[in-house]
Amino acid sequence: MSEVKIIDIFKKSHLPKDGWLQSCFNCYIITSKTYYYRMVLFNKKKYKFSIFCCPQCKNKLYKDNLKEHKFSKVCDKYIFFHYGL
Repeated sequence: MSEVKIIDIFKKSHLPKDGWLQSCFNCYIITSKTYYYRMVLFNKKKYKFSIFCCPQCKNKLYKDNLKEHKFSKVCDKYIFFHYGL
């Protein structure tokens, strides 16, 4: 079984990139909550993407399918442009 590379996605902020607190990918609020987004298999390597998302945004996205769909598109574009996957 191949090793899984875990990639956390968050908005740029004043916080260190390797810290456990980051900006919510949707609203920039500082949060420690990450949610599994997607697993990608590319060139026999596995990548697990987790999104930093505050509980308020997660609730809004969960309740509104259109907002969730738009947010997914933003996440997919980010992954494509930053990681080429």
